[in-house]
Amino acid sequence: MKISNFALFRNLSEKEVENITRHARVFKFQQGSTVISRGAYIDFVYFIRSGRVKESTYTRAGKEVVFNMLSVGDCFGLVSPFSNETSNSEFVASTDCEVFAISVTQFLSLMGTNSSFTQSIVSEIARVSTVLSDKLYEIRAFDVAARTQAELLRHASGAPDEINSKYVEIENLPTHEEIANTIFTHREAVTKEISKLRKSGVIIKTARNKLAADIDMLQNMVGVA
Repeated sequence: MKISNFALFRNLSEKEVENITRHARVFKFQQGSTVISRGAYIDFVYFIRSGRVKESTYTRAGKEVVFNMLSVGDCFGLVSPFSNETSNSEFVASTDCEVFAISVTQFLSLMGTNSSFTQSIVSEIARVSTVLSDKLYEIRAFDVAARTQAELLRHASGAPDEINSKYVEIENLPTHEEIANTIFTHREAVTKEISKLRKSGVIIKTARNKLAADIDMLQNMVGVA
């Protein structure tokens, strides 16, 4: 995936993209490797080229709390250019992954010379804030079944199924354990709910051996249609 394919850079000139590409660093992380430690200063803004990255923290009792499961096209460390504080989260490679890394200095320089880029950043920060607010509401207002459905809905953004177009592939689906940690439940509960959805036909397995969801049915179940 090229830098120009990331949403934040689509309005930049070819010259600006070339400049970023020339100065960007590429890091590869094996599954389970720490990308950013909790309490560390963030010197780069990261863009995921392949794989998945998990953003999480831990309670005093040692239970993991997952904030986000980030995948191809997502970015993280976006607030770091505006803050000298250390990271409140830990970012770990959930799979083998590759990221572009742009230094905070270069990022701020680009913001100073391109207003449309700055507007894109503000929009992205607002979007992430809305997602986290929605998750907080779901944790307080939804039962486990609805929280599982809502999380699956977030990842159902792939291509329509080749055989049945009303089903959309669920891209970069986290493990049942990761979903459970994201929605504050346990893995067995998530497995049980996904099994129910498959039996009822809300979720099917595609010819490419991926899961696909009937978006209309999921939205109706969650109550967002």
